[in-house]
Amino acid sequence: ALEPNDVGTDEFMALCAILGTEPYLTVNVGSGSPEEAAAWVEYCNGAADSTYGRMRADNGHPEPYGVRYWGVGNEVYGNWQYGHIDAETYAHRFLEFAAAMRAVDPNLTLVAVGAHEYEAPEWNRAVLEIAGPRIDYLSLHHYVPGEMPRGMEPTHEELYPVVVAGPERVEELLCQADEAIRQAGLEGKVHIAFDEWNVWVHAHYECAMEEPYLLRDGLYASGIFHVLYRQCQHVTMANLAQLVNVLGAIYTTPTGLFLTPIYLAVQLHHDHSGPISIRTQVESPTFDAQPMGRFMPARLGARFVDAAATIDQERGLLYLSVVNRHRREPAEVEIQLEGATAQLEGGGYQLNGPSALSGNSITNPDVVAVRPVPSFLAGDRFTYTFPPHSATVLELRLAKG
Repeated sequence: ALEPNDVGTDEFMALCAILGTEPYLTVNVGSGSPEEAAAWVEYCNGAADSTYGRMRADNGHPEPYGVRYWGVGNEVYGNWQYGHIDAETYAHRFLEFAAAMRAVDPNLTLVAVGAHEYEAPEWNRAVLEIAGPRIDYLSLHHYVPGEMPRGMEPTHEELYPVVVAGPERVEELLCQADEAIRQAGLEGKVHIAFDEWNVWVHAHYECAMEEPYLLRDGLYASGIFHVLYRQCQHVTMANLAQLVNVLGAIYTTPTGLFLTPIYLAVQLHHDHSGPISIRTQVESPTFDAQPMGRFMPARLGARFVDAAATIDQERGLLYLSVVNRHRREPAEVEIQLEGATAQLEGGGYQLNGPSALSGNSITNPDVVAVRPVPSFLAGDRFTYTFPPHSATVLELRLAKG
């Protein structure tokens, strides 16, 4: 179908304003030009008396939008992208685009295309070596397990361990990207934007890109938040891809909508986390996952129990997030706090459903849900039993003094 262009820059900015979120735009490197990119920057951020700012004003928005984040190209290392190029060519193109765009607005935050080892092993090194001083963020994408070969339909038994172990692979790849930044001498100057992540199993280019997300996928998403907490010094932007229907966290039809377990995992962590990450140490039994899809090699020794913690010092709350990845067995976990004292009574919230393969639908929208957990005895050292296939955030109120 032809693109009708019903939604353009102004409509997208209006959506961002309604949602209270910050826009992040990507300019066309594959078939576009630095001049075209600079014109778009001027349309978004230029004064109303500039050439393209006047056009924006004529379209009903005289005030500049002030778009801060701009991606310079998207996955241009891949042959699925029009105008794909090698790393050296991209790095020089990035410099051309950056110069033109910053000539219009010197305060832009620019995101360069990054790649994983299985896509373009030397990409990050070359891009950082040539263009590093002009880069603010290096972008990385990952889907678990990634597109499957046509005709290959893994069973749920085969797929489950691959998906729930996915965050461990993600953490490995993010650490590799951070090491490339360190080796380029850009530590603290270039950060990582993990700006596409999701579960991608059944959706193919030949058909609708609607993924039937299950509780299993919500456990993966909760595990991704654990990775982001642990790597927060280096990964300072992360974006779920995508929002509605197409690999969507929200599923809509002409008659209604429902929230997928991935949406609910995001909601769990949004509502029940603090602004400061706390170091955790986890000892857990392990399992193995076979190689599958484009992006998941074999994973040996993945943890059944994964945990991360954050703290809200103003509220005096410690949030302990725990995923029990086991499909059938509860996990009795001994929890010990160091350097803090918790009050005796604890509470929290849990993402779960009847089985690891449960999902929501228009007719049954709350099969998988986030529900409060009963209060429990906490303190500095206590035991808590996490049910099978669950993502739980325990809220521990810290004693004063």
